[in-house]
Amino acid sequence: LKKKKLTNKLKFVFFSRLNYDKGIMELINAIKIVNKKGYDKSFDLNIFGLFDNNPTGLNKIELFNLIKDIKNCFFKEVGYGANLTEIFSKRHIFVLPSHREGLPKTVLEARNFQTALLLSKIPGHNNLINKKKLNGLYFKKKNEIELSKKIILMIKNKKKIMKFMSNSRANLEFFSTNRVNKKFYEISK
Repeated sequence: LKKKKLTNKLKFVFFSRLNYDKGIMELINAIKIVNKKGYDKSFDLNIFGLFDNNPTGLNKIELFNLIKDIKNCFFKEVGYGANLTEIFSKRHIFVLPSHREGLPKTVLEARNFQTALLLSKIPGHNNLINKKKLNGLYFKKKNEIELSKKIILMIKNKKKIMKFMSNSRANLEFFSTNRVNKKFYEISK
């Protein structure tokens, strides 16, 4: 992969199923807070999502009503076979404000595309931000205020974002199939 470059506008991306447990409401509210503080021309948020039958799912009308007045927020519906290059190659920061997760593959996919991370601090996100080669930031789950502060911090620190992006592929071997299978085999003995 070619090394990503920053543009004048930071490009945040959310890629997930569209339900409340993924923190979509906190993200949208955080974006509104950041925009009210005058940073609306400094960044974009691209939402790539899948509507499903989850009881906590949003429907299209709900989502469109939530984002219709946010000029720097864009939505594209995608399915399970989404084009990851389209989603991640031109985006700088992957944000996932989930309330709970297993190990989200989307975070690993984002890291593979040299995308910095902004993740809720939950057990499923442990080890996804490398403490030695920092590749992103955590924030408290269900906390749109802290999320908005982290977004502003990232907007103000583009050099740090460049470092996060270059470090993002580091430590992916920790999640390799061989390593995961070996651990599974050791546990199941």
